[in-house]
Amino acid sequence: MKPWSTWTLSAKLAWQHPLVRWLWLCVALMFVGTVPFFVYRLLPHAYRSGTVVLHYNVYFGIDRIQTWGWMFFLPFLWLCLLVFDACLSFGFFCRDRSLSIGLTFVAFLWSIGWMAGLISLFFMN
Repeated sequence: MKPWSTWTLSAKLAWQHPLVRWLWLCVALMFVGTVPFFVYRLLPHAYRSGTVVLHYNVYFGIDRIQTWGWMFFLPFLWLCLLVFDACLSFGFFCRDRSLSIGLTFVAFLWSIGWMAGLISLFFMN
C-alpha cells in the first residue's frame, strides 16, 4: 500500500470515531469563530494607526509592537499548527489510537489558549 492511501484510510477511520470527530469539529468552530472576529474588529484600527500590539506582559506592560501586517501572523501560525496536528492525529489512528486521541485533545486544549490569546489581543489594541 502507498503511504498516501494508508494515511487516507487512517483518516477515514479516525473521522468515524465520535470523540475525534466532535473534538475536531469544536476546534474548527473555535478557529472559524475567532479568526474572522479578530481580523474584522482589529484590521480597521490597526490599519489606521499603522501598528498592532502583539504581546502584553503583566510586569512590563506592552512589549511587542509591530506594523499592522503582523496581525495576520498569529492566526496563520495557529492554522499551520492545526493542519500539522490534524495530519499527525489522523495519520496515527491506525497505528495507535490513544496517541491519535491524545493529539486531538492537545489540539483542542491549545486551541482554547489560542482563542483566549487572540481575544485578549483584540482587547489590548
